[in-house]
Amino acid sequence: MNSNMGLFTKIEELAISVKNIQSGIDIEKCLKEAKLCELELEFWYEARVKPDYRLIKLLKNLSFYLSNQNTQIMFHKEMLTAIAETLLKTADYDINISEYPDKVHERNDGILNLCAKLQCEEKEPVEEMSDKPYEVTIFMATYNQLELTKLCLESIFQNTGNVSYELYLIDNGSSDGTYDYFKSDNRLKLIRLEENTGLLLALHIFYESGLDNGKFWLYMNNDVVVTPRWVSNMLKCIKSDPKIGSVLPTTNRAAPFVCIQPPFGLYDVDSVQSFGERYNVSNSNMWQDWLIYYGFVLLIRPSVRHKFGYFEDCFYFPFYYSDGDIILSQIKAGYRAVQARDTYVHHFDGGHTVLHKRRNSLAAGEKRFYNKYGFFPTDIERHLPSSIAAGVSAGATANLAVTSGAAMRILFLGASRSHPLLQLQTLTCMMNNKNAKFFAADTMEFLTLEQYGEGVPYEQMESWYDVGKVYEGETFDVVIYMDDIARLRNPVKFLSAVYERLSINGKLYFQADNSGCLLALNYILMSKRNSQRDEVRIRKTNAMSINELIELIGSVGFSVDAIEDVFYNETFTFADLDTIENYRELCKGDDKANFKRNMPVPVRNIIARKPNEVNIENTLEQLLYEKKGVG
Repeated sequence: MNSNMGLFTKIEELAISVKNIQSGIDIEKCLKEAKLCELELEFWYEARVKPDYRLIKLLKNLSFYLSNQNTQIMFHKEMLTAIAETLLKTADYDINISEYPDKVHERNDGILNLCAKLQCEEKEPVEEMSDKPYEVTIFMATYNQLELTKLCLESIFQNTGNVSYELYLIDNGSSDGTYDYFKSDNRLKLIRLEENTGLLLALHIFYESGLDNGKFWLYMNNDVVVTPRWVSNMLKCIKSDPKIGSVLPTTNRAAPFVCIQPPFGLYDVDSVQSFGERYNVSNSNMWQDWLIYYGFVLLIRPSVRHKFGYFEDCFYFPFYYSDGDIILSQIKAGYRAVQARDTYVHHFDGGHTVLHKRRNSLAAGEKRFYNKYGFFPTDIERHLPSSIAAGVSAGATANLAVTSGAAMRILFLGASRSHPLLQLQTLTCMMNNKNAKFFAADTMEFLTLEQYGEGVPYEQMESWYDVGKVYEGETFDVVIYMDDIARLRNPVKFLSAVYERLSINGKLYFQADNSGCLLALNYILMSKRNSQRDEVRIRKTNAMSINELIELIGSVGFSVDAIEDVFYNETFTFADLDTIENYRELCKGDDKANFKRNMPVPVRNIIARKPNEVNIENTLEQLLYEKKGVG
């Protein structure tokens, strides 16, 4: 039985009273009720582990608006109602749901049932028929970071003239003069929050306010600089298909799979604008479907969010992985999530959270995501090596001849939760390659590919060792395994099964953890983050060096064609050099220079090949294969 129902009931009564305020007497009554709720919440939070106090922050903002009825604060009535509604819904989750696993599961099941229902609904381009006066409502929340916000807003004013828009700035309790600086700027509409509620609650208050007058919504961070035609390019994308629920541009810094490598020298706003002017040429061939992404700038179809109502956007705290969860839910409901890779926005990264708190925030969001879906968000963030991507999309891979008119057969293992299958589908369309035929198999539910015409054949396996049983009678030119084979209990059994399914010169692609990477060692040995992924990595006992991995692959019969490093744009620091020296001692056979080189490379792409069967020993061809495999 929930012992906190009395507290929730008081908050519920307060929210209802605020929404029905009619007189000065009512205001005084609401202020007294808010103070009593705040006192009870302080006792309630004292019993919490790592309390976030967000309900108290919402109450303080509510009291601020109640106490300033006769001031010139913009959108007073709308904000009062929006804060009350956000308080009620957040309290319902925090008090009545979050600490009760059965209720959490029930709620998650309800969302999945809603997704299944929406999946069957026809998608309508309702925004185009809307009577809203603007094409897009742009909104952002900011906490301090005044100089970043200035740069961001000026770039919007400079580059958005070709689209009708309104711009809302939500000042989330800034103490650096942000509100006073912008309050007289008639190019934007300023919303004030007295207390910093965190990014997601601030955005939800705006959603609840009903202030938007745009056919589409565009949320953005305050730590970006936009470039010419940024909005018009994304609008072309989202209007092209009513199934597109959201659109993201590309950038220089975010999750690696959404980034491009811009030219060196983008050190100031002028150089960013010059690059954007050249880069931002609308091209539908560069619209890339994704299963998940993270929204530093995100164009949204409002009708999609209205259908879902209030759910994940405030249940992550402070905000990491909430946007990924929302996108994943939209996809399960039959909508597409698209990255407009014809549009560049420069991301400074760091406008919302103090850097030293980021790792704990990431861990908390990652754990919540895992508890809901049973896999980690980073399991989706996979990277195909350029040789496979280019080779398959063009109709051939290196050393793999494809008969003219014959279909190249590609089997994805683990594709139910990874981007590369969608990536290759898009690339093959761009290259007009009609010879690629895709298959997929996994040990868990297939997320979605139904929206892509005929889709991809899919078979579910009981274990990875059943790869020899799927698609009976088929052989494959490429097998792509979206994980590290060292994590399997019997990698030789798996490799042997894959070997038998490959055609001669067929390729196996997989990813391998770099066991000499400082980040990987930190995960395995120190478990610095309170993360479920750490527990998984700590249990992993089959970590292999690259040399051990090559030897294992060779024992089955494969040759290694390529090893490609995957770099992440993050740096990790530790308290003292002794810790790093201790790590180095674990990398036996590596000198200090090699260790330092390996530090930022957590993952490697491996491409192995099933060579021609050679019956005559010591032929030149065989020796070359053996040399290549050893190298």
